[in-house]
Amino acid sequence: MRNLVYGFSGKSNSGKTTLIARLVRAVGGRVVVFKHDPKGKAQIDCEGKDSDIFFRAGADVALLSPKETTLRLHGQHDFARVLEAVGECEYLFVEGLKHLPIPKLAVMRGQLEPDYLGFVDAIAVDNDIDCRGVGVAVLPLDNLDAILAHIDTHALCKESLLRRLREAEC
Repeated sequence: MRNLVYGFSGKSNSGKTTLIARLVRAVGGRVVVFKHDPKGKAQIDCEGKDSDIFFRAGADVALLSPKETTLRLHGQHDFARVLEAVGECEYLFVEGLKHLPIPKLAVMRGQLEPDYLGFVDAIAVDNDIDCRGVGVAVLPLDNLDAILAHIDTHALCKESLLRRLREAEC
């Protein structure tokens, strides 16, 4: 497994999740996606189900079934620890967490978002955006092959990221 780590940023409803889902389907190997939920809006479990009752009672919950495993923990946990726990994969895509020291692509539709240009190495855009002079790679949002080729060239390996994160703790 290659364990390539790459990030995705962009405004809300820019198409980040749609692009990542399309890339996951195109890869044909194990892909792990970290989704950052800075406002705590994501719903992981249905209210009233056993695992939700346990979680609301204060327990951390591991749900194991024949089709999936879900781990739901209280509080914020160290990204490096979670990164180590996911094991081997072809790609590890991170949606959000723009502070992480990883290469990133910003998804933009309709207009250029200059605020993102300072922390990404590429943008994926639709046809309506004038990108002259942006200073980062410009990729067509609908060209998955070009986006994957860029990721393959610029992604960080998981072990390198773990080393960076450990060094930053010191």
